[in-house]
Amino acid sequence: MIIFSHRFTYSMFKWLGANKSWVFSGFGVALSGFIISQFIGKTDTQNQNGSSNIQAGGDVHITYPDPKDNYSKRLDNQQKTINNLYKQVNDLKSIIF
Repeated sequence: MIIFSHRFTYSMFKWLGANKSWVFSGFGVALSGFIISQFIGKTDTQNQNGSSNIQAGGDVHITYPDPKDNYSKRLDNQQKTINNLYKQVNDLKSIIF
């Protein structure tokens, strides 16, 4: 922890008061943010168990199928349709070739 003397703190606030127009403008905020980020550094997001965190840049909506919906039945029907089409294609291949 850094402990500042009274004289240093006073001179720092005096300097900020004299230069407040550009320090608190966009350039000053960007410059001070860059300087602070260099001191703080980037932290690793890896957990102790080796997994990594992924952060989203916006809203994330996670939805689950409604249990009342016949999702598994529809999936089974789709799979049966695909299998039938695959069988028909193979039958056509055997006739053509």
